[in-house]
Amino acid sequence: MKKIQIVIADYNSGSQTFCEKLNEINSSKNIDLRELIRSEIREKSVLGKEIKDCIDKGKLLDTNLINKLITKEISKYHSDITILNYPRTEEQYNSLIKIINIDKFWHLKLDNIDYLAKKEYLKIDKNYSAKYDITIETIKKKIITKQNEYQLIVDIMQKDLNYTLISIDYGKESSMIDYFIDKIKSA
Repeated sequence: MKKIQIVIADYNSGSQTFCEKLNEINSSKNIDLRELIRSEIREKSVLGKEIKDCIDKGKLLDTNLINKLITKEISKYHSDITILNYPRTEEQYNSLIKIINIDKFWHLKLDNIDYLAKKEYLKIDKNYSAKYDITIETIKKKIITKQNEYQLIVDIMQKDLNYTLISIDYGKESSMIDYFIDKIKSA
């Protein structure tokens, strides 16, 4: 029986790299909802047309529509599955656990937000940051806002599921890949 794992990752926490390593170690397949939606629309399937219609009308995708998409994708594979950054709401979570068994839940949480905000700020063109009033502080607020959004669903899911927290501190770790591998293997 295939195992399904969920990865909820804070903004800029290395979720793609983490999922790559998790999938390598577990011989699993990754489902990234954003890419799955794009792919379904490109294929112009019945589900893809429904999704495109919602998007064209400026509507949020219905939870049942997303779950149909996820179950369709899961059914394609015999291997274990990793789902990245879904669910995001309590409604989505409650609906999802009715249709699939989730074996494990990983949360990638940023610890050293100051370090990351400074690092992100240094990547921005000075003229651009001046024109749009982007500062280290505004970047930090953006990171914290995203973190708070994810924390709501994390609090709900960790009560029900096998939960592993992975603290991310880019200032301390010299190799995030090695760090991720160690965390995955020790969980």
